[in-house]
Amino acid sequence: MMTVVNMLFLEHQILNMKNIVLFKSSKSEDAVFNELQKAKTQMENYKMLRSGKYVMNVWNDESKILAPLHNAPDDLPQGWEYKKVFRLEHAVKTRHEGPYAMLGNSVDILGKYLSKQGYTPITGCYYVIVNEWHSRNDLDNAIIDIYVGVSGNIL
Repeated sequence: MMTVVNMLFLEHQILNMKNIVLFKSSKSEDAVFNELQKAKTQMENYKMLRSGKYVMNVWNDESKILAPLHNAPDDLPQGWEYKKVFRLEHAVKTRHEGPYAMLGNSVDILGKYLSKQGYTPITGCYYVIVNEWHSRNDLDNAIIDIYVGVSGNIL
């Protein structure tokens, strides 16, 4: 039996965050949960208070996890970076609801939508983790907003 997926696509979206810490992570599907747990632990150790949702990004074979903070950090773990502002404009957004293992299907559907609308992606996907993952079982019921920056030009 085939499941029909009805996805809503929102255009002209903005993803805006302040006081961002980011670090490179594994883009392995199996490693995502462990990477987020590692980030949480490091943030607790450095007394960083998150002000929003975790965001993952994959672009040009590089994967990053971003976390907005209430305040600029005093100190950072080795390999982490700080950005005062992160702003993605002219994005198309959709939502994935279901197993994390099926996220690629939602990305494929988003790619087809972008192509059909004549949009040219200029960023990789930014995945906003809407629901917290406290255990691996939570990955089966993932809610993830997917943002892709697109060129404002349609040529």
